[in-house]
Amino acid sequence: MKESLAVWNIKSQNFPQKGAWKNKLKFLVRYGILAPSGHNSQPWKFKIRDNKLTILPDFERKRMATDPEYRELFISLGAAVKNIEIAADYFGLIYDKKYNETQIELEFKNGVKMVNNKELFGAITKRQTNRNNFKKRKISKNKLLKIGNENLIIISQKEQKNQLAKLVYGSDVVWFQSKELTNELDRWLSMDIEGKNEDRLPGITMVAGKLLNKKLIEEAPIAIIIGSKKDSVIDWIKTGENYEEMALKLTSMELSHSFFNSIVEIESRRRKLEIFCQNKIRPQLVIRVGWTDLYPKHTPRRNIKEVLV
Repeated sequence: MKESLAVWNIKSQNFPQKGAWKNKLKFLVRYGILAPSGHNSQPWKFKIRDNKLTILPDFERKRMATDPEYRELFISLGAAVKNIEIAADYFGLIYDKKYNETQIELEFKNGVKMVNNKELFGAITKRQTNRNNFKKRKISKNKLLKIGNENLIIISQKEQKNQLAKLVYGSDVVWFQSKELTNELDRWLSMDIEGKNEDRLPGITMVAGKLLNKKLIEEAPIAIIIGSKKDSVIDWIKTGENYEEMALKLTSMELSHSFFNSIVEIESRRRKLEIFCQNKIRPQLVIRVGWTDLYPKHTPRRNIKEVLV
């Protein structure tokens, strides 16, 4: 398998507006594969049949140590679906969406609809996870209001950020003591061919990573806990959709973000985070958000031929 950075270079003017459904849907998949995924595992497949596009899990790319219940796998699928929907809306396509416990199906129809989502669409090829330091610059309330997804807990107060930082630090201590977890992470990150993986800690060892993560939360303008009401497959997919829409909004506002994984990949620690959230949501993802002038390369992606069924 050869991954590539070339897949990020999509020219929207090449969309086959008058072409067959097969060609249109194949073009949409090119945006789907740019979605983020746990440790860049890219655990998705796409099936095109007539006017239907089905997004399927690729269980051959499962991560049994860090994601034994496939929670992050289905969150990744949700992010891919959201990219495809935003692209479909941008090109004026009409479709219906159906979920079940194993896949998501988009059925397209003839006709044209007008959706003004130019900023979100443009952010798809710009979005990235950024592990660099953020500036000590506050984020205005107006920008926070624009994030606006449900099941979010936004943390901006210093005391709360410090409490969250302690929880993440404790989770990292447990996480980095597990050879099974660290070996699996390193195995996925080593698959990166054309540049550094967006989840790798830049210029730092995993031993020191737990100290870095604590500091990154403490110094970030805001941290966000993204959750759901329940823990079903469909909840995970919708979490991925909510996250990706939020990530694209942040990108369009020139805000960067990055993840903290250990606290949601160890179930006992995720429960502590749920208590921190006063049991209002079931935590699924934790990110920090802020401003920076330093941007890493995009991560490589599998070629579209490798992900089409």
